[in-house]
Amino acid sequence: MPSFHTLTVVEELGSRPGLQRLLLNDHSRAFALTQLVGDINVGDEVVVNTTAVDLGLGTGGWHVVQWNLARRELLRPGAGHIMKLRYTGSQLDTGAAEEVDGLISAGIPDLGGTPVLVGSLHSQVGVAAAVLHHLDPSVRVSYVMTDGAALPLVMSRCSEPAS
Repeated sequence: MPSFHTLTVVEELGSRPGLQRLLLNDHSRAFALTQLVGDINVGDEVVVNTTAVDLGLGTGGWHVVQWNLARRELLRPGAGHIMKLRYTGSQLDTGAAEEVDGLISAGIPDLGGTPVLVGSLHSQVGVAAAVLHHLDPSVRVSYVMTDGAALPLVMSRCSEPAS
């Protein structure tokens, strides 16, 4: 079950397009994905999801801003008709490459006979690679992680500009 707390923003620790890092009045830290919750100002009360920090999971000690109580509504049309976080209070329309002009070329890419293995957990990759290597030591494996549990791109340190 998720845990939520209402806290006040006392300082913006940093920001870039799509992301704000915040210090809260209980000295905890939170990040806000501004495409989901809008921009946040010092003094705003925010509802933060504390579940991952409470459980000691891999968020680096950062809560996630769920909502900014300084606003009554947020109207941001999405890119299409593909929903993420379906059937939750956080569902949003993100669209897909097929819906947005110019993101992919017409037609399906040719994989040239390359076999494709689909798994539901990233922890299956190691076992699958070991089995494939046992069957054919020359086999090469590529791994594509969908966004089901992936870090939002804006959170990646790779997306930070070089200093």
